[in-house]
Amino acid sequence: MTLARWLVMVFCISLWGCASVPEGNFTHAPDGVYQVMAHDVVSRLSGLHPPAHTMIHIKSQKADAFTTLLIQSLRRKGYSVNEQTTLKTRAAGMQVVMLSYVLDEPLKSGIYRITLNTGAHVLSRAWRAQDSSIQPLGLWVYRE
Repeated sequence: MTLARWLVMVFCISLWGCASVPEGNFTHAPDGVYQVMAHDVVSRLSGLHPPAHTMIHIKSQKADAFTTLLIQSLRRKGYSVNEQTTLKTRAAGMQVVMLSYVLDEPLKSGIYRITLNTGAHVLSRAWRAQDSSIQPLGLWVYRE
């Protein structure tokens, strides 16, 4: 195999890896855990994107408990939320944020992690669920 073919193959494989990033909820936590996490996510987002001036477009199309609680929390805080598969309308003067997330339990030991992607920012935080409570394991990690 020539060097040029090898480089093209490596390039195509690396692009395929970038295109197949999973999104959504990959856990089976109790609703109480989801409620605390959704509230915390919305509190953090409100520090970056002002409610009443921002439309959140949820990219995850899975109808799971966390997504439902997240949408409810966003609306209670004052965000406009678009749940459609495509963004068809945009209100005048509204900032549009394309929100995707991955909620997982990496070690299957009661430690949950959420990674939010808003296009311009990537935020991540972990929580530990123990007994009937959930506590954050640290501050939000922020990357532009």
